[in-house]
Amino acid sequence: LLLLLAACSATEERAVQRALHKGAREYRAHRFAQASATFSDAPADVRLAYNGGNAHYRDGRYAQAARLLQDAARMTDSSGMKARALHNLGNALVLQAREADSLARAYAKEVAGIRIEGDDIREKVGLYVLRDSLRRDIRRLDQLVDSALKAGAEAYRGSLRSVPTNEDARHNLVAAQRLIAERPKGRKKE
Repeated sequence: LLLLLAACSATEERAVQRALHKGAREYRAHRFAQASATFSDAPADVRLAYNGGNAHYRDGRYAQAARLLQDAARMTDSSGMKARALHNLGNALVLQAREADSLARAYAKEVAGIRIEGDDIREKVGLYVLRDSLRRDIRRLDQLVDSALKAGAEAYRGSLRSVPTNEDARHNLVAAQRLIAERPKGRKKE
């Protein structure tokens, strides 16, 4: 039984090593989607979760990056790896919040431009439905912004708890806290 377990772990470790090497080549070549796929094809490993999260981050897929970086932070016992994973998690969450905020602003402009006029009932109903759908999406996006910023700030705090001298995490925590403070409180009803 021990021999079988040793053989299985050696096979898994070889698969992890192959994925790390191949994924690193793809990452260096700026083929981030391929790199993240390579990292996810191998057995679960903290290095693969961390690298996969970074590849998703560089590819602009912040939600996927956050999920993998959170997994990496949970899997590791190393305070240095935990600090890096949490720091990058904070970055992914803050960028996810900024994207959602930008989209919410674009939707708000669309809502402001909707004019429900004329005699065509079908057109009016369609515009009401569109306006209400956009307003619901804006509320969801605003909630996403708030929660992602708070989670990002918490990730930076976790990074600082692991490595208190991490000045980048300290700087980013202050920036995230500033963004949280600048968020409008109690949005007015439209």
